[in-house]
Amino acid sequence: MNRHDRPLARLRRAWASLPAEEAEVLALHASGVELAALAVELGIDVAEVERRLAAALVSFDRALGEGGAFP
Repeated sequence: MNRHDRPLARLRRAWASLPAEEAEVLALHASGVELAALAVELGIDVAEVERRLAAALVSFDRALGEGGAFP
């Protein structure tokens, strides 16, 4: 096991723990899709996109636990 395996495994577990709707918004936003475009693509309003993105970030942070991915 190299020094990157443990943090990468933590990131994978954290990602897998996200609800599908949150993971979708986070992935699309991280790839550069603007919030308004996400809203149109998903058929929801921008406020719901923002809510899902915020929830995804909180869920991801909690799943990583103290110390984040790279303690």
